[in-house]
Amino acid sequence: MVKSGPIDLAFVLAEGYKDIPHTFYSGHGAAMVRRQLNKYHIPCALSGIESMEICRNKDLTYIKLKEKNIPIPGYFVFDTHLRFNKIKLLSQIEKIGFPLMIKPAGGGDSIGITPKSVVHNLQELKNRFLCLKKELGPEKLIIEKYLPGREYTVGVLGSKAKKYILPIIAFPKDHGIRYTSTKNKEYKMREKFEIIYRDDERFKRLAQTVINTFDAVGASDAIRIDFMEDESGNPYIIDVNGTPALSLTGSLT
Repeated sequence: MVKSGPIDLAFVLAEGYKDIPHTFYSGHGAAMVRRQLNKYHIPCALSGIESMEICRNKDLTYIKLKEKNIPIPGYFVFDTHLRFNKIKLLSQIEKIGFPLMIKPAGGGDSIGITPKSVVHNLQELKNRFLCLKKELGPEKLIIEKYLPGREYTVGVLGSKAKKYILPIIAFPKDHGIRYTSTKNKEYKMREKFEIIYRDDERFKRLAQTVINTFDAVGASDAIRIDFMEDESGNPYIIDVNGTPALSLTGSLT
């Protein structure tokens, strides 16, 4: 860095370190990269350290959104280093009810999410819990109410002072669970996606929630927000991505 002269700006999409795999799914990788850049006084694009910690840890995301009365699904956090205690789990599950969605609290890129992430009873929940514990180690999990409706994703550009909401992408109603394997193929089926523009009532309905979410997580430059509808068509935020894919095959583009 010193030999090549000063660096004006680092455009960073990295979510962790390849030689430290757990940084990708612990939720701390993106912030670690930015701390390293700060050490060398290199400014970087996209959101800062604190915002990345919030966006890459879904439990922190949900806390921030709930504080601002932004709709999120009913959920609770479960640590995989704890024993699978049916009695304690049932007391939590009774508050939101089956079916449930179980996913890692940290990281991104749909790590740990498959069609089996939707569980309908305690045995399925236990099986998925054990699978994630084996795959990811002692990481926190989000167990939330599964929402069976349509999924939407929307990109936001800007800053706290001024924001621009991109057209909303609505996935087909029968699209199913979106995870790494299906996302990698989505660019081939874009003609099936519905693009919702600013003059659409659905765009207007989601716009203020999108702006409030951008501010709630302290974002800057660009983020992507994912919504899922319940059986009555009410939208809830299920993810806020601080490092949205900007490639030709990414959902933001």
